[in-house]
Amino acid sequence: MTSTQTYRMLALDVDGTISTKDHSVPGAILAAIADAVAAGVLVSLVTGRMRRSALRYAALCGVNGPTISYQGAVTTAPDGVTDVHTELLSPSLAAASLEKMRAAGAHINLYSGDEIYVEGETDWARAYAGRMETALRVVGSLDEAAASGPTVVMAVDVPSRISEIALQLRSSLGPEAAVTQSLPHFCEVASVRATKGSGLARVCAGYGIDAGEVVAVGDGEGDVSMIEWAGLGVAAGEAHPSALAAAQMRIPGPEESGVAGLIQNLLRQGKLGR
Repeated sequence: MTSTQTYRMLALDVDGTISTKDHSVPGAILAAIADAVAAGVLVSLVTGRMRRSALRYAALCGVNGPTISYQGAVTTAPDGVTDVHTELLSPSLAAASLEKMRAAGAHINLYSGDEIYVEGETDWARAYAGRMETALRVVGSLDEAAASGPTVVMAVDVPSRISEIALQLRSSLGPEAAVTQSLPHFCEVASVRATKGSGLARVCAGYGIDAGEVVAVGDGEGDVSMIEWAGLGVAAGEAHPSALAAAQMRIPGPEESGVAGLIQNLLRQGKLGR
């Protein structure tokens, strides 16, 4: 970070960055985000969460920028209603993903139109849908939903098995698929054009903001693309090794309100604002 650089945009991951393990956002982080918005900073949430859940956090945090959800696949305008960009997974890649995930015996969530499709209802799936504030669509087969071009196909299993599934998917699906482990027990497949970095770049282009004017904060493997793209990439809390390697700075996690400290320090130094 140079002494003359001023950052005009703040891109924040949700889980493990601003949201604690109980899915709450500490008051200190909410207050710091409000201070950044008041200083003229464009603040956006960039998350792997579903659109509906991401927008709930955006409203809670009072951000003033677009919300990027599904790891970068969907961008919603600041009005919280209008989707300004969507990148779908091709039917062929969706079908290939299903084949590999089924063979591995993983639970599968397929996301389409901001709905969750599953082939079997489990206690975990019901609880997950409850946290996402959406209903489950239980179908006999996910093949039909896959053929329409879903947003994301996700495998759920224990971390060791998910790591193996991720390796298999990366080796078999080719360069058009983005395979991400957003959490140790999740592995998502989306279009390669649906990453957090690409989503953030599209938003910034629309606002005339250069990469060097952006602070991006995250903790997961899915955050690496935006941490690398931004002028100041920051790893939060118990960050994945790949996020730590990509970042220029490390801050405490949400339980210690690390993002709040980052924002306040940058504001005090005159490095965050118009």
